[in-house]
Amino acid sequence: MIYPDGNYRVEPFGDRSFLAYDEKGEMVIPGMRFTDGSGQVYRSDPDEPRYFPTELAKAADERFHDPNGSIGFFLLALGIGIMNWSFFRYEPFQRFMFHISPSNWMYDNPEPSDFYFFMCKAGGIFGMGFSLWIFFAHAL
Repeated sequence: MIYPDGNYRVEPFGDRSFLAYDEKGEMVIPGMRFTDGSGQVYRSDPDEPRYFPTELAKAADERFHDPNGSIGFFLLALGIGIMNWSFFRYEPFQRFMFHISPSNWMYDNPEPSDFYFFMCKAGGIFGMGFSLWIFFAHAL
């Protein structure tokens, strides 16, 4: 890496990281960066390059990019979405969930109320929104 203030040599370290060395062959460690309330970024060492050489080397090669999303969150969002769509749309599913509820095991012939069906629909809408949030925030 050639910078206006000097050259840096970047070598692979392990499977997914790099080490940077300066012109003298000494290892360069990135300094601390912090921000104030206005969003201004300050570096602990003003002589440090704005973009660290290992970050540029990692950005230059697609093999070292971090993958987006997660298959686990995708399957979780899909399962929650299907379950809540069923809560919202299908009365037999609502009745099934009512009858497997442990609170109804001690009654003879329990029947769900209209409020229960309303809350299934309201909870289904909320749950579908939650599954969309999981999908867009974590699965993509």
